[in-house]
Amino acid sequence: GVDVKVIAEWQGHKDGGKLILDTYSHVNRAHSQRMAQLMNTSEPENVLPFMSKTEFAALKGDIARGEVTIGEIRPNPARSNAASE
Repeated sequence: GVDVKVIAEWQGHKDGGKLILDTYSHVNRAHSQRMAQLMNTSEPENVLPFMSKTEFAALKGDIARGEVTIGEIRPNPARSNAASE
């Protein structure tokens, strides 16, 4: 699609697209439900949970010593579950 700001400019609007959005941007139930399905509470596999300064320092040391590579780092499921409680 074309950016709303671009369309507004083409139409000579100086409101950055507000009139177009106010007039034409209604949300139908099917679209709303589809967008809701895209949202979930699970973390993607490539996202690490936050860790304490102590845990970070230990991990940084492990990496510096070559004991673990960045590619080997995986979230700790027990820690992830504790954070969500």
